Amino acid sequence: AWNQKREEYPWLPRRQHMPKAPKPSKARSPSPNFVKTQLAKLKDTDAQVHLDGVIALSCLEAPELARYALALVDLFADAERTVRLAAVELVGTLEAQELARHAVAIERRLEDRDPDVRLAALMSLGKLPGPQLTKHVAPLMDRLTDQDFRVRSTAGDSLSRLSPADLAHYAETVVGRMEHANWRVRAEAVATLGKLPALDLASQSSALVARLEDEDFHVVILAVQALGQLETSQLAQHGGAVAEALAHKDRRVREQAAQVLGKLKATEVIRYALKKLCHTDYNVRKSALEVLIKLEARDLALHADALIQALSDREKPVREAAAAVLLKLEAYQLARHGPSLADKLTSTQASTCVLALQILSKLKVTELAKYASMIEVSLGSKDEKVRRAAMTTFGLLDGHTLKKHSHALMERLKDGQADVRMA
Repeated sequence: AWNQKREEYPWLPRRQHMPKAPKPSKARSPSPNFVKTQLAKLKDTDAQVHLDGVIALSCLEAPELARYALALVDLFADAERTVRLAAVELVGTLEAQELARHAVAIERRLEDRDPDVRLAALMSLGKLPGPQLTKHVAPLMDRLTDQDFRVRSTAGDSLSRLSPADLAHYAETVVGRMEHANWRVRAEAVATLGKLPALDLASQSSALVARLEDEDFHVVILAVQALGQLETSQLAQHGGAVAEALAHKDRRVREQAAQVLGKLKATEVIRYALKKLCHTDYNVRKSALEVLIKLEARDLALHADALIQALSDREKPVREAAAAVLLKLEAYQLARHGPSLADKLTSTQASTCVLALQILSKLKVTELAKYASMIEVSLGSKDEKVRRAAMTTFGLLDGHTLKKHSHALMERLKDGQADVRMA
């Protein structure tokens, strides 16, 4: 279970080794004398004998084990941690109805001095049905600030199993934990709050927005994820704050913010993204373009000029991201910006010329023919990638247009690159 949780939160360390009682055996029920002998061991003065008795009783099926649960509960206060741990884990294998009868005793183990025992107690309580688990919310809340990260995380998981109404009732307490000095406590509190239904989460959204400024990126990611659970109308109220996360220094935060912003209306997404195209950090500019690529062509077409301008960005990843967005446009939409794209063919940046040629190649033949002369100039570029892209684009023209530029094509038969000569 802990390893599965690490898949959801990769930043959590691996669980430390903890001794466990063996799984119940599928063999036939032991004899009465066997059970009597093991129960006698539980009253021995030697801790190792206690442990042997608990392990031996683990072969009983849950219904039969329930008859001797009180004897196991008595060991919850044993001086030896391994005995307490084995007893709590074994009682935790009882069915929910029987487990509920001993829930108060298990709850007391949440204050155990050993973190493994506290964790076992939490996992046992976590098996209770929601209505019964509600009776133990207060001590579960206290475990959100436990010194052991496993205990904090498991407490958050248990709280998330409450009904939305019950969890909402304690939302203010969870919000209070979001100011804790330990980032792991803050992260668990934010993750727990993010499991509220959208309506209740909206009332706590300001607390989540405050966590977008947290010093630890794990907390910020969880806060962005939680805000992403809001309804579109509610999320729109905090769109600006989420958009600021596009400028976060951590890539994972930027990616999560881009994903959440994609839930807003296109006009709002474009407004936030275009502002970030002027940011000094190229990673932020690239993240803004990655937000735009998720939009429909009809929305992007209105802002093609800004995207074409990004083809001249000083960083290649940004230029490539801008080209990817422009390639989403239809041929008739790009045709309106043909002159601006053709102007990019004179750029000193080879990749800008290549990207502009790739975009121009989407135009219909009649439109592309208007820029044949400028494409011909690119055939003389010193960069082989530009020459290859220009030749590929030339190949899309009709024979009549090609005839006008046959001399330039003949010159390329002497090109130093075989793929250009072949094209």
